[in-house]
Amino acid sequence: MERLGGILLFNSQRARWLWLIASLAIVAMLAIACGDDDDDDDTDGGNGDGGSFETVTVGDGAPIKIGISTILAGDLESLGVPIAQA
Repeated sequence: MERLGGILLFNSQRARWLWLIASLAIVAMLAIACGDDDDDDDTDGGNGDGGSFETVTVGDGAPIKIGISTILAGDLESLGVPIAQA
């Protein structure tokens, strides 16, 4: 080990192997990050029918369930609770 200014220099074979392994790991991560995602589908995730809608029929007197995502606790509770109770 030598000291060059405030930097310690390792001249050992072990340090060279560590640098080589670290460099290869960085190159591998860059290759993975910049590589193709292997998504061969040309679809956008839709069902392919051009955005058509279906009509839902609900019987008379049947409950209609609607899901919400709102704040029910914390500083903004006064905004979310009335929406959930509506």
